Amino acid sequence: MDTYDTSPLTRTPQFRTSSSPPSTNTPSPTSDTTITTNDSFNNINPVERPNDSLRLKKNIGLVRGVSYVMGGIIGVGIFVSPQAVLLNTGGSVGISLCVWAFCAVVAFCGGLTYAELGSRIRKSGGSYTYVRAAWGDWAGFVFLWTQLTVVRPMATALGAMTAAEYALRPVFIDCPDMVPRSSKTLVALCILGILVFLNSYDTSWGGTIQTLSTVCKMSALVIIVVIGVIFFCTDGEATEHFEDMFSQQGMTVGGLTLAIYSCNYAYIGWDNLNMATEEVKKAQRNIPLSILLAVGLTSIVYISAIVSYHAVLTTPQIVSGLAVAAVFTEVTVPPLLWVIVPCIAISATGIVNVIIFTSTRINFIGGRDGLFPEVLSMVSVSRKSPLVSCLVLGMAAAIVVLLGDVITVLGTYALFRASGETAAILGIFRLRRKFPASENTYVVPTAAPVFYLLLHLSLVVVALTRDTERYVIPFLLTLSGVPLYFLSKSRVCREGPLKKLNDAIADMCRKLLLCEFASKTY
Repeated sequence: MDTYDTSPLTRTPQFRTSSSPPSTNTPSPTSDTTITTNDSFNNINPVERPNDSLRLKKNIGLVRGVSYVMGGIIGVGIFVSPQAVLLNTGGSVGISLCVWAFCAVVAFCGGLTYAELGSRIRKSGGSYTYVRAAWGDWAGFVFLWTQLTVVRPMATALGAMTAAEYALRPVFIDCPDMVPRSSKTLVALCILGILVFLNSYDTSWGGTIQTLSTVCKMSALVIIVVIGVIFFCTDGEATEHFEDMFSQQGMTVGGLTLAIYSCNYAYIGWDNLNMATEEVKKAQRNIPLSILLAVGLTSIVYISAIVSYHAVLTTPQIVSGLAVAAVFTEVTVPPLLWVIVPCIAISATGIVNVIIFTSTRINFIGGRDGLFPEVLSMVSVSRKSPLVSCLVLGMAAAIVVLLGDVITVLGTYALFRASGETAAILGIFRLRRKFPASENTYVVPTAAPVFYLLLHLSLVVVALTRDTERYVIPFLLTLSGVPLYFLSKSRVCREGPLKKLNDAIADMCRKLLLCEFASKTY
């Protein structure tokens, strides 16, 4: 098992090792070293617990780590809608390929920056943990408020609805637009229920599902790439699509910015492993390596798939608004449509699994830190899984699925995510001073976070100036988190009826779900 040098943590008032004498707490070379956060960071009232060693199980190795990162990055976008980049670059094949390559570099910069953050702060929670460590409890609470009350439940619901739609397409293959709404809702609820159960029962099952999903989506992409290479080598018309590839019609600076914005979010997901740092074996080695391998492989596959699309399809076919992978298969090998469409459905299901995995970890850490109801940090005693957090997210997402269309609300997801990542990466310069690097800490060149910050700040400014009205409500929602944070510190929440409600729910979870509060150590 891993042993960590915790000496850098004693140099800051926000994290420190236990004050117990070294003679009684010195770990053996083969034991787990427990890092204890003090109350100034946890900012919660101590709770009596029967088992202070109860924590999540470390069962994510390098293979599962790569699967979670790749599974989070590769969604349905590469199969369905690469036309957005092509449209915004004036129909230029060359410029669109440059945009895809440029965004791969951006993903590398962001991913490697998060790899350093994960090796400096070996605590789950991803962006939330880094924002809170760098900017304080109020910033962590505002981040939690926006992510957990709106963005994550709706992202989970939308992912389940998308997976349901593509799961039903083979049944309605001749009329995919006529899938009944009730059928999609029922299948979405089934997918959601199964994935919540798997992640609640055993975290390793969720990892297995993610590995299978990654294999399926990579297989589909490999099929597309191989067919594209065959056409490129044997069909003379394929090379004609790349003649005068940098010619464009009507491309503007705003359009190019939107192309980068769209393509950049085809690469999101490289931060998924940071959500579960405490569950990663040899985290200081496996987190950077998983991110590096996953982003590298994804970039190669993405660009190869885009080249294959252009080798077979014309620009009008790509920008037709239909699923590009489906059009590609119909033009080349029509029988493979029965393979590609299910692979898209499995890919969408894998995305739901990733969202559940990451969202429940943020719920869990927020509850353990005391910024959100502490009942969210309760862990299954036998399974060591965040059972309560999984059930809460599942119920919230199910309600959203039943309510109906969530696409318009999730239009602000990109802005929320960009803002959170910008705050976290901007905090790396403060965290480097708070937590000096040990010999095992991964350190990214400073140019990487600087480049990522400049690009993301530019994209956020462009998004706000081009469609200001769209972001008024999200902005007000974010601001509402500030007074709610101070309300959460009041006696009403700490000692009043809300505290009694939290205790009552905790007792019910102990009796019905066999759960207990997780250890404050990690």
